Amino acid sequence: MSRRTSMLKLNGLELEVQRRGSGSPLLILTNEEELELDSPLLDRLADKHELIIPSAPGFGHSERPEWISNPDDIA
Repeated sequence: MSRRTSMLKLNGLELEVQRRGSGSPLLILTNEEELELDSPLLDRLADKHELIIPSAPGFGHSERPEWISNPDDIA
């Protein structure tokens, strides 16, 4: 299964976005617990959907603006 990672500029902020699979799009948003990207569940979902998995600001390769000091600021 192909995994594609790209950077998306959103409101002046660079966010890392991983895409995998094909089919109807399914946006996967995470909480403060880190998402296990090698999860078999994601592989099964990607069999029928294009998964779009953005990294929150300050996580992965996403930029962390100075105004973010805790997870509540991201929400």
